[in-house]
Amino acid sequence: MRKTLLTLSLPVLAGACGQAGEDAFNREFDANFRASCVSSAVKGGVAEAIATQTCTCTLAGINEKFSTADKMAMSPEQAQPIMAECVNKAVQQ
Repeated sequence: MRKTLLTLSLPVLAGACGQAGEDAFNREFDANFRASCVSSAVKGGVAEAIATQTCTCTLAGINEKFSTADKMAMSPEQAQPIMAECVNKAVQQ
């Protein structure tokens, strides 16, 4: 799973402003990240339940660590340390 590449789809916020725009971005970011992460992991041979657990953990870590503005400019490499920690948690269970 560590070698599975994640493609983070960051939606473009055209005309969105203020808190409503941030909320919309965050909802779409979460949905896109989760779908992309689970899909990539499953294609890489990870069981769907483990992929879902790991991706949910990673998303929570991203949302805790990064602001909305940071997530808009975020690269997949920035998520890797968080994902590695979540993979370790999943493997230990």
